[in-house]
Amino acid sequence: MKKKLYTLELNSDELWFLMSLFGPAYVLGMENPHHGWLAEETEKADRKAINALVERDLIEAIPEEDIKVDDALLSVIEACVHPEHSLIVYSQTADGKNKERYIHFFGDQIVEHIESESGIHQLTTFSSREALEEHLKDDLRFSSQTSSKSPPFYITEETLFSASRLYAEGKVKKARAILDELSLDPTVVQALDDVFRNPIANSSFVVIANQKNPETQHVRGFGILEGKTEFWLMCPTERMGQHQVEFDPASAKIAHQRLVEILP
Repeated sequence: MKKKLYTLELNSDELWFLMSLFGPAYVLGMENPHHGWLAEETEKADRKAINALVERDLIEAIPEEDIKVDDALLSVIEACVHPEHSLIVYSQTADGKNKERYIHFFGDQIVEHIESESGIHQLTTFSSREALEEHLKDDLRFSSQTSSKSPPFYITEETLFSASRLYAEGKVKKARAILDELSLDPTVVQALDDVFRNPIANSSFVVIANQKNPETQHVRGFGILEGKTEFWLMCPTERMGQHQVEFDPASAKIAHQRLVEILP
């Protein structure tokens, strides 16, 4: 049977009610909107969510307080609550705002969950991994013609986070001073400074694999940092007893290949 595809918007109460059918204590990408509420307040929110879902024909209220949910929709919700694997995509928009995508894999389901605006959640399903990759083409910079050819280099996580935070806050002189203290070629330092001042893309892709098996569960991922003349993949690594980030010269094609490699 052909899988039903969804693009569905739900508010926080509606989505949490559907998720609560699976009794979650924690859901990746969403907090309990009723945390700390009184029981009667939560019950009121649930009743309002049920009525709204019934009106939209997403669920059916059966006598004796029973609820019937379409099997296809239930499978989508289950993928968000109990995924086998998840891909988390963080990206920074041109205006400096952060965007988060949570993409869950469960059986043959691929479901993206984003909070499109405060309190509004969008669920989108994909027919295949190829369709998902096409959906992520902007985050993966498919249209970019930029590539780097400089040798790989390393920066400690602490230094990188400190410098990038200062650049984001507009404290470019302090940030540049941090970079100048690194044992890097001056041309690399200048390239980093240029990219942090005027980034075209700054995103990360993190896979949490085998979530149902603590013995084999693992995390892997990479980041993209692109400027006008540079395109680097950033990969976390252990080096000389420190948590460091390796900057590898790359291109959009290489970034796409890396995503395919880390997807479960």
